Amino acid sequence: MKLIGLTGGIASGKSKASDYLKKRGFVIIDADHIARRIVEVGEPAYLKIKAYFGEDYFDEKGVLDRKALGARVFANASDLAVLNEITHPMILEEIERQIEKMRCQKDIHRVILDAALFFELRLERLVDEVWYIDASTANQIKRMIQRDGLTEEQGAARIQSQWEASKKKALAQVVIDNNGTLENLYRQLEDHLK
Repeated sequence: MKLIGLTGGIASGKSKASDYLKKRGFVIIDADHIARRIVEVGEPAYLKIKAYFGEDYFDEKGVLDRKALGARVFANASDLAVLNEITHPMILEEIERQIEKMRCQKDIHRVILDAALFFELRLERLVDEVWYIDASTANQIKRMIQRDGLTEEQGAARIQSQWEASKKKALAQVVIDNNGTLENLYRQLEDHLK
């Protein structure tokens, strides 16, 4: 089984790349999907987040308001560290479980591990190679403003909470520039698939 790690900064186009690779026959392990699942009502991470951050970050049905919590933790490094201490071990455990499950299936040959915090979680040790989707800070902020309705300051804070792009690019085996069109992104992906 070929296991490729796919990462990139926030709003770099990593999800677009992942969607494309899924259409090309890759099975996707999506760390963001796992992160959302572990904070569902009643899950252990959910209970720890509620105990630490309080009721203000949950709606009337008890569902975690990820946007409100995100605004808090991306403005406060110590709160972000606490959230990461709660969630990262559980995300990593589930990623490892899914990889092991796929290794046992004879019909799965190509897998993408899609994770924004790839190097922060030390996921490179689990994959054959790492592909990094790169975009300029200006493009990342522009995309977050359009996609998420964030302010420029909020977008910059989210970028600053992650490792520097130069550090990630140096650790990746493949760097794909996504400052252009989607067609250009897909063309580069195809080139690397060959």
